[in-house]
Amino acid sequence: MKVRIPKIVPAAPAWAETFGVDLFGVFAGIRVAGVSQMLRWIEPCGPGEFLMGSPENERGRWKDEGPQHEVTIASGFWLGDTLVTQEFFQAVAGTNPSVFKGEGRLPVESVSWNDAVEFCGKLDQLLLEGEDSQARLPTEAEWEYACRAGTTAALYSGEELTSEDGKCPNLDKLAWYDKNSQSKTHAVAEKQPNAWGLYDMLGNVWEWCQDVWQDNYIGAPTDGSAWESEGTIRVSRGGSWAGDARYCRCACRYGWEPGGRARYAGFRLVLAARFNRDIRSFS
Repeated sequence: MKVRIPKIVPAAPAWAETFGVDLFGVFAGIRVAGVSQMLRWIEPCGPGEFLMGSPENERGRWKDEGPQHEVTIASGFWLGDTLVTQEFFQAVAGTNPSVFKGEGRLPVESVSWNDAVEFCGKLDQLLLEGEDSQARLPTEAEWEYACRAGTTAALYSGEELTSEDGKCPNLDKLAWYDKNSQSKTHAVAEKQPNAWGLYDMLGNVWEWCQDVWQDNYIGAPTDGSAWESEGTIRVSRGGSWAGDARYCRCACRYGWEPGGRARYAGFRLVLAARFNRDIRSFS
């Protein structure tokens, strides 16, 4: 496997404890109270490079996943290579609301959208104050773009589901879902990552996104920004340990009230540049 060198990446951020390049591309590590979180650089894409949503013939598809539309991700961003873990959440927030406790590398769950946003604000205060990055949730477009990692199939492996609600061998290697999870969450990074080096983008726990829920993509932003509009329900992505295989697809989406807490809901961290002055080219 060749080392993946993006054309454009940020210089080593001031917050990075570690920074480098490996088989998946560029990474940077952050540390709080002795607990680390690795992030991957998700490079931008131009017009026509990313088609969001699912085709009408995709197995397990829901109507709210369309219409498919082109999205341009003009700015790159740092995305956690794993879900936020219980140990990292504890280090930042000082508490652990999870139901499935016992190991620090389990994903934090039973967090609301409001809790996740508050966590990002605390991380900014602890580590990023005055820097050129801010902690936040991914937009729905950023999440799907990062999940697909250049693929167009139902799964980021480039494969399709073999079953919507039964055992799915193609999904087993990627995700924890209801047919292999033993009705619980699992430690992050135990399944196969995607081409960006991102683990558990499908399954384990649903991931909150920034956007307000919409019933379809008619009128959706095409620049990768969050769809902020009237309404309170917020988007979540990726499926969970408790759901059928059809929920663990790159295009699948769901929505909950922002104050709701469920043992199958967690989140993933974004650090996004506030300014473009730190962008440079790698040769």
